[in-house]
Amino acid sequence: MLRALIYLFLFSSFLSCKSSVAKQENDTILVLQNVLSLSDLAPYLHLDDGNDSVLRILQNELIDSDLSFKVEGRKVEFSKLYSRETRFVEVVQLHIEKHNAQITLRIPYEGVKFVVELNKDNNIWQVKNKSLVEQ
Repeated sequence: MLRALIYLFLFSSFLSCKSSVAKQENDTILVLQNVLSLSDLAPYLHLDDGNDSVLRILQNELIDSDLSFKVEGRKVEFSKLYSRETRFVEVVQLHIEKHNAQITLRIPYEGVKFVVELNKDNNIWQVKNKSLVEQ
């Protein structure tokens, strides 16, 4: 009986942990979609020029390649390596809590860094603050 209770506890802990990871991934996707869709960033991402059907994001310890989503109808591609001549976005800082998030993006091709703070209200991420710095 005790063994059954231990297994039940371990299994429910596993499911709870798995649910938490899925929620974190969902928030990561929603934050990225929200920020990458901002009009301030559009001239640097070239989403409207029609030359590229993919938005590239550098995969690092902050961004997992298992994420799958689109931005402005463009598929997002993840890779651990891009050439300097390739247009890609690097997430250099990402901090998501229950109701706030902060993300810093770098676009080496354009020489810009974009910092955004967001708040979550009624399960919707909304931009609180943003700044664009040319490097």
